[in-house]
Amino acid sequence: MQITQRDIALLQWINGFGFVSVLQIAKWMGVDFSTAARRVRLLVEAGLIRRTAVDILSANPIVVTPDGALVAGDSLPPLKGIRTGDFRHDSLLVDMARGLTARFPGSLFEPVRRLRHSGALAEAKHLPDGYLHFGGHRYTIELELTVKSRQRLSAIIAEHTADLGAKEIWYLTDSAMVAAAITRAAVGLDHVKIVRFAKNTATEPSKENA
Repeated sequence: MQITQRDIALLQWINGFGFVSVLQIAKWMGVDFSTAARRVRLLVEAGLIRRTAVDILSANPIVVTPDGALVAGDSLPPLKGIRTGDFRHDSLLVDMARGLTARFPGSLFEPVRRLRHSGALAEAKHLPDGYLHFGGHRYTIELELTVKSRQRLSAIIAEHTADLGAKEIWYLTDSAMVAAAITRAAVGLDHVKIVRFAKNTATEPSKENA
């Protein structure tokens, strides 16, 4: 099998998030599902990616193998396992990142796995779900699907606020209750924004102030 630059970019993208679905690969490639499935099959046969079992799913998400990371020149260790409790959040983050980069052409989303591996935030008590780099600015991204206490939210927001390199903090959520909790915790903080999206969808979100 001939490995293309697109394959290398795909392997790096998959590994950055840890795991993705074939449908998400199709959307990333800009092709139909069957075309993506054929490429996935070839990459599986080449030993560069593998399917991994998750108890709550009938389909098996795609992860990069050690050989795949080596071929891609990616020093980030491949994901070893998927925690079922984090599956919806981590899978949805892939879609939200795609929506954001589509909404802001020329932007780059840096997922938490890469932030953690870089060691740049080694002293942080709480890592964001990622950074969106756009227009010479960096935006802190949090995908929030469950309600946290006001004390916990306030502490996280304060830690993100201390990061003077970030222009704004964007909270992505599909829950009115979560949005309300963030609004209460972020009173007076104009740099904290709420990005609402519809439940069970992965559309490009609109942005509103907290």
